[in-house]
Order: sequence, then C-alpha cells, then structure tokens
Amino acid sequence: LEWFKKAEGNVDETDPAVHGTAGPYHVETPRYTIELHQKFFDAVDEMGMRANPDFNDWRRPQEGHGVFQVTQDKGRRADGYRQYLKPALGRPNLQVMTGAKVYRVAFE
Repeated sequence: LEWFKKAEGNVDETDPAVHGTAGPYHVETPRYTIELHQKFFDAVDEMGMRANPDFNDWRRPQEGHGVFQVTQDKGRRADGYRQYLKPALGRPNLQVMTGAKVYRVAFE
C-alpha cells in the first residue's frame, strides 16, 4: 500500500492512511454525472444499502454504492505515458525503443 500511496496524486481524498496526494499518477472523482446516477443512489438508499464514500478504504465494509475514482487529470484520462514516461523522456539514462523484446531491466 505504501508504494501505491507514493505513486498516487489524489486530488479528492485526503486520508493519508489510504491515499497519496503528491505522486505523479493523478486520481480524482469523475467530473461527469448524469441524472440517472443520483436516481439510482436514491433508490438503493431506500432499499437500505448504504453509501460507500471510498472503495479503497479497506478499514470499513466495502458493501454499498458510490462513485469509483478514476485515473484522470483535470477531466482527461491519466495514463502511464503522460504521467511517468513523457516527463522523463529527456533524461540521459533513458532510452525508449518500440517493437523491442525485453529480457532484462537494469536499474542503476
């Protein structure tokens, strides 16, 4: 969990026990919503199912309804290329090769 928290740059959650805020991989609650979402949540509330505000917090029961966070940055999908590789492309110790088979990765 510690390595995931170091990688996570969560802009919504602030509980340091389960989320990181300073990592390069951006995580946030989806910015889009439709009316049907809230109608569904209201209906399952009436059935007695509780809301789960954070599906990544395993200290509490995971049953319930809610919105899953996603890897996006200001509403745009956040992927490994934009979050990790692109900022590092100018490094002298990094060589990117496409179509190559990898048999070993050496970190120096």
